[in-house]
Amino acid sequence: MKVDQLNTRDLMEEMILREIRRLLDAADVTAFVRYRDATLNGGPLDFVYVDSEMPNSDKKVPISFEFHGLGIWFMCRRCGETFYMRHVIVEIDEDGRFSRGQVGEQEGYWEDFPIYLSDERLLSSIIHAKAA
Repeated sequence: MKVDQLNTRDLMEEMILREIRRLLDAADVTAFVRYRDATLNGGPLDFVYVDSEMPNSDKKVPISFEFHGLGIWFMCRRCGETFYMRHVIVEIDEDGRFSRGQVGEQEGYWEDFPIYLSDERLLSSIIHAKAA
């Protein structure tokens, strides 16, 4: 039974990574933020932001579970003054294994987009939201 659980977990990890890759490829603006854990205490440990219209932005968002803690990928499509964004939240335990994940979406005005990446109260509400 334990072997089946490991294979299922490995399969889930690969499926989630594949979906992250697909969403990143379709996005105009992407970001990855990593925290120590779901409390967000201590602020972000890593922050990667990719926007082809910004010359100093990073070149690529990491796509792997080779980290410990909480990772959030943001994949955004800009439509004039508004945006549509998907996010994928993944928690990796101390053993380097997938612990939990969550996917969601937001829409809003483009001028408000940076708030979704930096406001820890908003991020906390997204992280702790119950699935519908």
